[in-house]
Amino acid sequence: MNGQPQDFAMPSDTWAPERGPGGKFLPGQGGRPKGSRNRFAAATMKQITDLKDDAISSLTAQVQAGNMDAVKFVLERIVGRNRMIELSGDKPTDVSDALINGEISTDEAKSIALTIEKLRRVEDLDAVVERLAALEKLLQG
Repeated sequence: MNGQPQDFAMPSDTWAPERGPGGKFLPGQGGRPKGSRNRFAAATMKQITDLKDDAISSLTAQVQAGNMDAVKFVLERIVGRNRMIELSGDKPTDVSDALINGEISTDEAKSIALTIEKLRRVEDLDAVVERLAALEKLLQG
């Protein structure tokens, strides 16, 4: 924007319930009325959105300066840490290969490994159910 600091103060027209001496709501003043909007959050988001051009310029400068930590920080918040991960296979070695090659983080590898273990247990349980059904059929038969 214009290089001036932004004022992220709460708008003055925000409704505030009456409170007693200890800071507690007075009877009948249970807080914000139902359905009312949080004007502070809306105003703050508008101000943050207005900063997007400055933020992109700043990030570009950080990239050009070689500060890849800044890029990682921003991308983790934009893309998210829980991103969609595609592996070339479904074996534990595929997970470790992706970790070694830097395609996934250690937290992602741990999460995938736990998921694979849970799926293996479900498959084992299915096999036990099938064997039990076969045994019951033999006993009845």
